[in-house]
Amino acid sequence: MSKKATRITTNKLSKLYIGVISSVAFYPTLIAFGLFLLSILTLYLDERTPSRIFGNEVPIKNILAPNSVRSLLGAIGGGMISLMVFSFSMVMVILNQAASNYSPRLLPNMIEKKHHQVVLGVYLGTIAYTFVVLSSIQSEMFTFGVPTLSVTINALLGLICLGLFIYFINSISQIIQIGNIISDLYMNTLEGIRHEINEEVYIPPNELPDIEAWQLTYSPVSGYMDSIDHASLLSLASKLDIRLKICVPLGQFVNHLDPILLSSRSISKKECADIFHSLVFRHQENVSQNYIYGFKQLSEVATKALSPGINDPGTAIQALDRLTALFVERLKVTGFKIKTDKQGNLRIIYEPVHFQDLLYYSIGTIINYADNDLPVNHKLVQSLDAIARNDDKEQHTDIILSMLDDMVTHYMRKFVTLSDQRSLSIRVQQMIRRYPKHPTTGVIQNKIAEVLPLNTAW
Repeated sequence: MSKKATRITTNKLSKLYIGVISSVAFYPTLIAFGLFLLSILTLYLDERTPSRIFGNEVPIKNILAPNSVRSLLGAIGGGMISLMVFSFSMVMVILNQAASNYSPRLLPNMIEKKHHQVVLGVYLGTIAYTFVVLSSIQSEMFTFGVPTLSVTINALLGLICLGLFIYFINSISQIIQIGNIISDLYMNTLEGIRHEINEEVYIPPNELPDIEAWQLTYSPVSGYMDSIDHASLLSLASKLDIRLKICVPLGQFVNHLDPILLSSRSISKKECADIFHSLVFRHQENVSQNYIYGFKQLSEVATKALSPGINDPGTAIQALDRLTALFVERLKVTGFKIKTDKQGNLRIIYEPVHFQDLLYYSIGTIINYADNDLPVNHKLVQSLDAIARNDDKEQHTDIILSMLDDMVTHYMRKFVTLSDQRSLSIRVQQMIRRYPKHPTTGVIQNKIAEVLPLNTAW
């Protein structure tokens, strides 16, 4: 097989692998198949050493009579089917409720909960185990009348499933609570940011090589560039002795013939195709694969909560608190992520999601939905203030004060009572006092003065 064919096959296998392990059916199928194999093994042991497993002295012959065992296994099988149907129905209801009340983008993160998949897998595996054992009773294929070991294990599996059902009900009732959803999103996003800080290499923009003369390559397809096979791309760049810059941040939609790649020298169609096979186009907004999705989903939860149909400002404030903490942590990620080869030579430069774009998309979107809700507006000012205070080098002061200016423009006149206007103005002016020489500070103060008399603005 040629190296090109190997790379194409590897890319297809990578896409297949991601699709399989992210499927809700992956762990249930795996566990069910394992229990099916266990049933074959226990029947084999029953066939080979029946008297050694349970001695004749044990008074269980009446319990393990063929008719009694059929009734027992029939009850276990029927009960397990009912439990599985009920559990799957609960999962579908929960997913539908999350999509309706919070955001449909939350579904991939909820589906990937491994412990729920394990529970459903044990249910399905127990059903398969029961049917195999039930079909072996007084079968002509075996010398035994009743597979003692298999029936005993089957009964234990039934008891385990009852315990798992109680756990499943409790877990489902916890996972749908909005506080837990926001907390999970926050922790997964925070983990992704810290991975970037601790594990990846970043360089400031002034240390980037001159890319003015680099060759631009356009995308041959349309789709979401969901992930990159970094190892394959790095190996290919080293082999071709070129440097690459990915022009599109991960997770962004790429149209046909959009600029997607810069290379330090012109590349042939064959080399371009080889490079393109390392880019994975699919779309699942999974926070564990791209932490930027966490900002997006928290913002959507907040805006959904502020919609007239939901009208839940408390949830919006909770999401804002988590977003603020994430932005403070995100301030530590600066520059461009790079990959180097074994000799330390720069090979790949990745286009980041710039801080100001992320801030506009997340906080800016909530500002547009906050309307005249005073507590949410107070929280928005506090969030911008917290981000600005942690921006030690004041790299993002312009964008933060610009967003504050937008808030004053939109909402100062929407508040009907003087006390509400004065309350918001105090919050705003407490923040801008730290930037007395910034031109936007004077603009904000003038807008406040147009609405409030000077003696009530402070």
